[in-house]
Amino acid sequence: MGPGLTAIHAPISHLSTVSTIDSTFGSELADETTTDKDILYEQDLNDKELDKGDLNGVGPGQGTHGCAICSLANKREFENVAIMPGGSWRIVREDPTSAVVKFKAGSLEPAHHHTFGHDLIVTSGTKTVWNLSTNEKFDLGPGDFLYTPAGDVHRVQYHEDTEFFIRWDGHWDILLDEDLDTAAAAVKAAHKS
Repeated sequence: MGPGLTAIHAPISHLSTVSTIDSTFGSELADETTTDKDILYEQDLNDKELDKGDLNGVGPGQGTHGCAICSLANKREFENVAIMPGGSWRIVREDPTSAVVKFKAGSLEPAHHHTFGHDLIVTSGTKTVWNLSTNEKFDLGPGDFLYTPAGDVHRVQYHEDTEFFIRWDGHWDILLDEDLDTAAAAVKAAHKS
C-alpha cells in the first residue's frame, strides 16, 4: 500500500458451524454456517405464536421464514463508520460482506477503492457517485442500482439522508485515496463547472 493510503477491514464476527437435521427427509445438512445471533433469533421465533400473525405484521401460517426480513428491517441497529463521518451501517452478512448503510445529508465519502467490486441499491435519499477511474458521474435515488468494479476509485456525496443496501463480491475493505478536505475541495469545484 502506497504512502497516504489507509486500509480498513470489516471485523469478523464469531461464527460457529452447526449441523442441522432435515426432519422431512432425515438427511444431515453438514457445515451450515450461522452465527450465535441467528440461532438465538431462530429460538425466539420458535417461541412465538406465529399462527396469530403477531410478529412484525406476518399473517397467520407464514411461519418463521416469512418474518426474517421484516425483523431485520424493523430491528436493525446501526454502528457508526468511524472513518466516514455521518455514516452508519449494519452488516447483514460477513463474507461476502453485505450491509445496510445510512449517511446523513451533506456527508461525503472521500475518494477510495475496494479490493472487491460492489453492487448497491438506494432505498431512500439521493447521492452522487463520481467514478474517478472511468471519469463517470452517477446521480442516484430510490430504486437506483450501481455496480462499482474492484479497484475503481470513487467519491460519494449525500444530498439528503440516504440509505442503501450494498453487497461486495468478497470481504469488505476500504483503501482511502484522499482525505476529507481534498474531497470537499473537489466536490466544490465539480459544482462550479
